[in-house]
Amino acid sequence: MSIGSIGGISATHINRTQNSLALLLEQISTGQRITSAGVDPAGLAVFNQLDTTSSSTRQAVRNANDGISVVQTAESATSSVQDNLQRMRELAMQASSGTLNDSQRADLNAEFSELAEGIDAISNATEFNGVPLTDGSLTSIDVQVGDGASTDSQISMNLTDLGSGNLGLSGVSIDSQGGAQAALDAIDSAISNVSSQRSELGATQNRLESSIAFSEEYAQNVEAAAGRVMDLDFALATSQLAQNNSLQDAAVAAMVQANNLSRSSVGSLLGM
Repeated sequence: MSIGSIGGISATHINRTQNSLALLLEQISTGQRITSAGVDPAGLAVFNQLDTTSSSTRQAVRNANDGISVVQTAESATSSVQDNLQRMRELAMQASSGTLNDSQRADLNAEFSELAEGIDAISNATEFNGVPLTDGSLTSIDVQVGDGASTDSQISMNLTDLGSGNLGLSGVSIDSQGGAQAALDAIDSAISNVSSQRSELGATQNRLESSIAFSEEYAQNVEAAAGRVMDLDFALATSQLAQNNSLQDAAVAAMVQANNLSRSSVGSLLGM
């Protein structure tokens, strides 16, 4: 092999080593094994898919947390309505007694009516992010907790109109003994409806919390898988960096030696 060939081979090795060193330095500085599509096209495609799944799952967790906030807001309204209904029943019980006169019942009925209006106020005012929850405008809200378009990826939250009219309290009065006794049945039915709504909201919250627990664990597993594809093995990279530095030093030394030998040969031919 001629001296010129040795020098050419050394130059080629230097170029290759420099390219490898440049890639290793970029990988080490970023902490990523795949710094461009050309490094590992298939690996990058896998990472992108895992990264998309992870971000979608994290959004599903945020959606479910919002859903829990909606449930808690609606449940707070049902609790307040139930408190009003219980007080209304106490008043109806009191007015049902023959020991009171109609004037006294009229006083009780004034508070009874105020409580009914309070129920309507709660029904009309309860909302989440501008979405009405208890005035009858909506019968359900679907919370997206999965990354698919099917109903399996959603949790449906049923809503109930908590207005006094919908609860069967329209025209109910306790200003007479008979009216007060009739009011007891209407209030009991309303309490039953509100209690059922509270129970259903509680069950929905449990489903949302279960979905969050699953999605968080799933997202962690997907992110770990993505990390195994993308993250750099620093121990291996630093070892390869040292190896390439040694190869580059050896190639440079070989090329310098080849150049020295070439000049020496030329000098001999010229009689120097």
